[in-house]
Amino acid sequence: PDGKILVAAEAGLRAWELIPQSDGAGGAPFQARLLFQEPGHARNVRIEPKGGWLGYEGSIHVAGQARGGTFIRGLDPSATAELVDSHSSAVQSFGIGADGRTFMHMTMDRALHLYDSQTRASVRSFSILAPGEASSNYLLNFSVSPDGSKVAVANHNGRGVNIHDLASGRRLYSLPDDPGSVWWLAWHPDGRHLAVARGDGDISLWNLAEVEAVLKSR
Repeated sequence: PDGKILVAAEAGLRAWELIPQSDGAGGAPFQARLLFQEPGHARNVRIEPKGGWLGYEGSIHVAGQARGGTFIRGLDPSATAELVDSHSSAVQSFGIGADGRTFMHMTMDRALHLYDSQTRASVRSFSILAPGEASSNYLLNFSVSPDGSKVAVANHNGRGVNIHDLASGRRLYSLPDDPGSVWWLAWHPDGRHLAVARGDGDISLWNLAEVEAVLKSR
């Protein structure tokens, strides 16, 4: 959040400290100093809103054995990754609450699991499937709204988006299915607009305030 540390996840996890160059140095405005590098496979990296720690999903090798799931670690170079929960991960299947006190991941059964970031203890979980719905794909994309009140989730067939109240888990409403599987969800900082990127190259921007006004008038 302060723009001083950059983290990259893919073939391992790497972090750099971005140090401004002096006025007379010329060339690049920043020097990138490697803070840490962890081997393995990492994805869905998120930094806590205040910059105190980060979480990601993936797998690392410990004592010759692969361990996969959700990992939490501090940004200090001496910190080590801590496996919080073992499970299979997918694209955009990890998130952090707006206050930094909660982190969450989605599992293949379409359940969203929430944890306390300090104790690492499981807080609760809820299914994003409604009665009669059955998951037909491996898309687990979700994104928490900037204020932490809502979560947007790819629906059971991966072509639509459901908006849930994060505190209760209740589904508030659904955006219609469109061609192309949901590949990424992104909230505008105002919390009133949601961008949906799809596998066919389409990007749609929804004005959720207008959607909610229409639904409320019915």
